[in-house]
Amino acid sequence: MPRRDDRLLVEFGEILRLSDSSTSTLHAVAFALGEHLGLSRCYFADLDFADRHAVIHRGFHRGVPPPPRRVALATYGTSMIEELAAGRLVVNRDAAIEPRTAHEFAALHEPAGHRAFVAAPLERDHTCVAMLFASTHLARDWETSELAIIQEIAERTWLWVERERLVGALQNLTRELEQRVEQRTRDLVAAYDEIHKSLREKEVLLKEIHHRVKNNLQVVSSLLSLQRERVADPVARKTLEESQARVRSMALVHEKLYRSRDLASVNFDEYVRDLVSTLEDSLAMRERGITITVDVGGVRLGIDQAIPCGLIVNELVTNALKHAFPEGRTGTIHVALRAVGDPALSQVELVVSDDGVGLPTQVDVRATRSFGLDLVMTFAEQLGATVETTREHGTQFAFRFELDRST
Repeated sequence: MPRRDDRLLVEFGEILRLSDSSTSTLHAVAFALGEHLGLSRCYFADLDFADRHAVIHRGFHRGVPPPPRRVALATYGTSMIEELAAGRLVVNRDAAIEPRTAHEFAALHEPAGHRAFVAAPLERDHTCVAMLFASTHLARDWETSELAIIQEIAERTWLWVERERLVGALQNLTRELEQRVEQRTRDLVAAYDEIHKSLREKEVLLKEIHHRVKNNLQVVSSLLSLQRERVADPVARKTLEESQARVRSMALVHEKLYRSRDLASVNFDEYVRDLVSTLEDSLAMRERGITITVDVGGVRLGIDQAIPCGLIVNELVTNALKHAFPEGRTGTIHVALRAVGDPALSQVELVVSDDGVGLPTQVDVRATRSFGLDLVMTFAEQLGATVETTREHGTQFAFRFELDRST
């Protein structure tokens, strides 16, 4: 390749290095090439074979007027368009006499000032979508080096243009994704705020419900207490007192939920200890020398399990006080809740035991006339619990059930 072509390639490299847009690059490259080869026209054009038109970018022209911005593909002649569509370099040394163009020279090429021309196809995805067009208004015997430099400049410029196009597309996609992420983030934050507000409102409402239920149960307890005071029959008084204890047991669950940050579950250790403390006071256990020990740990129970468990503890502790320690006998009642079996099953066991005289062998806890034990079996069914009873060294009830996973 001649040295003058080397200088062009150096200039071409500087144009690409310093360019800030595809439009200015195409203009600068076409101008430099037109000057270098002494052309009449040199420009890049986008080709639309479907719509049959070309959009011409600003380029080089000398001695001829500049081409219009948009022209029909037919302006270039049928043979040139067909060869470009096939991806072939078009070389015409004299359109007036070459067989491919002589018949259309007077109508097409002469008015446009195209006596000799070269058109280099530029492809995207194996389809011609643009060209570099170089022409003179006089016939020209294109040298091999000229054709080589035209083709090389065309291909290297097109690679740069396509790279810039892809970079631009990637930048646009990045901006679009960033905008979508920002919008999605705003939507999620707004949704989170709305959900948080809604949950807070529901939490306040639920606390109010538990508070009112607790108050209503306390009213029921007070009514039972008033009724007990008006009843002379000791059996009826005892029945009302036991009913009052059951109501207090349920009210205590709602009080724990009302005061808790977690409205879905109760700290069963705190609940049992408060329940036991209430029973100790109401049943004069300390005066009788009876103590209660609690071993529950940090187990939490949902309201659907806490209430039946609390009522079971209430019934069995009350029952032990009534029957396990006759004639001034002292002793201990023990309440425990512990994990058992396969950890994957989340099974727990509620145990209420005493070291009293023991449950008589003739008493069948599943078929008894005792209202309290009948309630215990009903609550065990609610829990889906298995029940085991031991009568050695006192009495022990063990209730095994699956912990509610939702809590």
